[in-house]
Amino acid sequence: MSRHVEGVLMRHEKEEGITADSDRKPRNRKYIACGCLSGVITKTICAPLDRIRLLYQIQPMFAQINKPGSSPCGALKYQGVIRTAQKIIHEEGVRGLWRGNLMNTTRGGICYATKFGINDEAKELIQNLTFIKDGVKLSLISGAVAGVLQKSMSYPLDVMSVRMTLGVNTQVLSSNCTYNSIPDCFLKIMRSEGIRGFFKGFLPTLCTGAPYVALQMTFFDFYKRHFMMSFSLDKENLNLKQVAFISTIAGSAAGFSALSIVFPGDTVRKRMMKNAISNENQLYRNARHCVKSIFKSEGILAFYHGMFPSLLKSLPSGAVQFVTYEV
Repeated sequence: MSRHVEGVLMRHEKEEGITADSDRKPRNRKYIACGCLSGVITKTICAPLDRIRLLYQIQPMFAQINKPGSSPCGALKYQGVIRTAQKIIHEEGVRGLWRGNLMNTTRGGICYATKFGINDEAKELIQNLTFIKDGVKLSLISGAVAGVLQKSMSYPLDVMSVRMTLGVNTQVLSSNCTYNSIPDCFLKIMRSEGIRGFFKGFLPTLCTGAPYVALQMTFFDFYKRHFMMSFSLDKENLNLKQVAFISTIAGSAAGFSALSIVFPGDTVRKRMMKNAISNENQLYRNARHCVKSIFKSEGILAFYHGMFPSLLKSLPSGAVQFVTYEV
């Protein structure tokens, strides 16, 4: 059942004097199910751009490990979205564009279920317990709560997803860094890096992931209200086509806007996830040292490596996840 149809039924219940308490648990399950489906579909569709973005962000580490003391930007293997896609297909076949997608969709389903489910629940709770009933402040607070919980609950899967998505192209980092399956990935990280290996880069992730979710949900609500006002639409009387159209435009714009703000932090967290695989070749002591090293040896533009494919990905990704969830 879509959130749009569900909203109509809830209004009918209020008119008939029916309490919503008995329907609360089923509704919560629907939020989670819609969010999970949204994550699986979004991650699968956007997997090629996601992998290209990741290779862009990580590749300067390859040169530094292969040739210590060399410029990290001296000979970048992946340059240009189309050329990178061609390289992946040439080396790994078309399936290489979806390398690690099973892990990615598993993580995406959990992440999106958490993000959307908790965001909606947080909004209801905030509205019931405070004087904040609507607007930017409500979206920011509920989005931040959803972001912190989402990243905290799914972070080990996030690390495994990044490691598996990089795949064969990371053999230069360590002889023990290729993974045959999800269980194999889990066991290798546990054996060589311990439980701490699943939380590498967690601090920069909280510092960027939570704000990203908060900004994305806030921008979505903002753009949604703006477009509805522009087209003189009443949110209580939208049909499914109108919901899908508004969610597509607002979702794309929200993803694009949020990513533009937090992208440098995303580069840092991805570097930290790949830092010292198997406790070898440690380039960065901590997140602060990572930021300083990137700035000093690669320049400020290095924080934006992979931003173009990320922005390309954010448009369909934002549209698909919000349309799937809203409709």
